[in-house]
Formats: sequence, structure tokens, C-alpha cells
Amino acid sequence: MVRRPRPGQQIPIPEDAPTGPVEPVELRLDHQTVPYSKVAVEVIIREAWAADDFPATIMRLLAVYGPGDSLAQEWSFVKRVLDGRRRIALLDRGLGLFHRGYVDDVARAVVLALESPLATGRTYNVGHERVLTVRGIAEMVARVMGHEWQIVSVPAEGLPSTNPYAPPYPIVYDLSRIRAELGYRESVSLEEGMQRTVTWLVDHPPTPETWGLARYLSHDAFDYAAEDTAMAAVEKGSR
Repeated sequence: MVRRPRPGQQIPIPEDAPTGPVEPVELRLDHQTVPYSKVAVEVIIREAWAADDFPATIMRLLAVYGPGDSLAQEWSFVKRVLDGRRRIALLDRGLGLFHRGYVDDVARAVVLALESPLATGRTYNVGHERVLTVRGIAEMVARVMGHEWQIVSVPAEGLPSTNPYAPPYPIVYDLSRIRAELGYRESVSLEEGMQRTVTWLVDHPPTPETWGLARYLSHDAFDYAAEDTAMAAVEKGSR
């Protein structure tokens, strides 16, 4: 469950940190608006477990990525490389932290929780031990594809609303509990996970049929004319 850190909140964020509001947000799904709240789901699960309705474990999976994901946020960078973009606009120099987890290891963590009696009633964060900045993700994608680009820092209003890596607040979670209690260790490095993900995306580019309502994959997210205008305005203002 990814959420915005509260002012003064501990970073990395442990499982017992205060959660966000229970009130659902509005989510567009199948051309209709439906209420959506991960926090509310957690509350219901905990209440059911406390009432002995069923054993439960809450797994807070961070931004899961890997081959087979037609909604991969990495496509934001892969497509720009494929389109020959030599410059890329990132919010706040791309220094926002974005915690992710590779799909194979996330699945292993879920199996560990299912097989361990210690996991009942517990909550676990699951993701990579190492956390990349948005700039780090962009640069790693470029390296995998044998590409180089100039990164230009732009303000939020210079990026499309479809940008999947904004706003730039730190999203970093504490993973010590699942390592200590369940013996979890990741088996796929950030570098290998990115290599596999980028290779798959190049061979299986998202289409309107696969991206659905994920606007960060749509054509609007790749308005290069607007991006060039935003970068030019920043560079003009710095002279």
C-alpha cells in the first residue's frame, strides 16, 4: 500500500506507522466512478481476524514491476528511448524516491507468509532492499537500452498530469520485519529485474487494449512538444 508520508513521519515507513484516512477516494473503472480505499480494506481484514472469522496476513506490496506487466510504469522511460528522445524532463531533478519490488520476489514473500504460522495477524512491507530515485530508474532503463540522455529538472506544472512518478515525496518502506520474522531475502537484483522488465516491454509494448484506464501509458503521457516547451522555459529562466 503506497501512501504519502505524513509530516514528521519516520522514514523508512514501518508497518505500524499511522495510515491515511479510511474514507475512499473516487476511482474511474469501466467508465464509472467507484469508491476505493486500501486502508478501509485493511481495517475490515483486521476486524475479521480479531473476531476469529479467518486467519489473515496483510502484505503491503510496493510498486510491483517485472515481465508480463502491461501497466508497467517503466514504459514511461522505455518508450522515450525507443522514440529517440535525447532529453527528458523530470520533476525536482528526479530526486524523488520510489520504492519498488520485483514480481518474482514479491510472489516468494507471499508464499513465505502463507507457509509460516508466525505471519498470522501480521502486516509486512514487501519490496527491494535498495531504493532508487526516479532519476536512478530513468538512468537504469537507459543503460539497459544502451542509451544516454540529458535530464532536465522541471516544475510540476511542466509535466503532464499522467506522469507516473510525481509528486516527488519520498516513498520508502522499512523491510526489516519480513526479513527478521519470515527470513525473506530477495533473489533478483534491481539491475537484473530492470533488464528483464525492459526487455519484455520492448518486445510487448503496451497498447490501448492493455493499458485500459492507466493514463500514464496513454498518448497524452508522451506529449513531447509540451515537454520540450517546459524544458526550454526552465533553461531560458536559468540564463
